[in-house]
Amino acid sequence: RPEPELKFAQYSKYPFEISFVINNYHDLGKFVSRMESSNDVYVIETIIAKHEGSGKGLLINLRLSSITIN
Repeated sequence: RPEPELKFAQYSKYPFEISFVINNYHDLGKFVSRMESSNDVYVIETIIAKHEGSGKGLLINLRLSSITIN
């Protein structure tokens, strides 16, 4: 779910939310690590992890922003 762009003097911020299901916290760490190694700049603002119940994994809700320099 994209949110409205936020423009500042030196950069623009493009906030959005994503949700997905993963097997365990290690998979979340791998996902975050891949984001960190991206050429794009992302800022994770919130992470909410909930058990799906009966071993079905974790529901992850991320609120993050892509940052571009003006």
